[in-house]
Amino acid sequence: MKLKKLIATILAILVTVGAVIGEYVYFTKKSASMFEDIIVAAVDIKKGEKITQDKLALVRVAAPTPIPAAKNPAEILNKYVLYDIKRGEPIIPAKLTVKPPIDVSKGQYSILIKIEPVPSTFVAKYDTIRLMFVSNTVDAKTQKPAIQILDTVQVKNMYDANFKTIEEVTSQQNAYQPMNVAYIEVLGNKDTVVQLKQLEKTGTFVVLKDMGQNQ
Repeated sequence: MKLKKLIATILAILVTVGAVIGEYVYFTKKSASMFEDIIVAAVDIKKGEKITQDKLALVRVAAPTPIPAAKNPAEILNKYVLYDIKRGEPIIPAKLTVKPPIDVSKGQYSILIKIEPVPSTFVAKYDTIRLMFVSNTVDAKTQKPAIQILDTVQVKNMYDANFKTIEEVTSQQNAYQPMNVAYIEVLGNKDTVVQLKQLEKTGTFVVLKDMGQNQ
């Protein structure tokens, strides 16, 4: 009889321990799903600085967070920031660039032009691009619109059809989705900018990738 009681007691203890462990696992998993880790600035980061590991910190916030912050360091390391980031502020991948911000040196001019819309994945800020100009008039010999390949320019900023910057639009999204770029602000020498200004009302600009740049 004593042996049966002992076995029953041990079984009861095992059942109780199993139930406690089960509840712990359940509530641990449930608690984990209520939070997520995002990456914030560990220090103040100035516009134009490169993102390095020592400038990053991981914090846990309630899930889901409406902020499109980075969650994986690999997606932001060695990129450059386009705005001042304060310590503790979430780092948003859409507001970073793989190229150093433009240093507008003497002799460079900017102009905002309308382009044949392209996806925001096709062109990025600070890209060096080549523009093709398609005239509204038809060539008398070929009976086709006259086409002209222009000098390279550098993209300073990109806008959608409502003149909102692509950065502004993407930062308001919970998940990144490609946008259509309808206008771009470009940098070039004086002659190039004057030429663009003269052409913009007589045809359409088409963005071409500069074949000399790294893809």
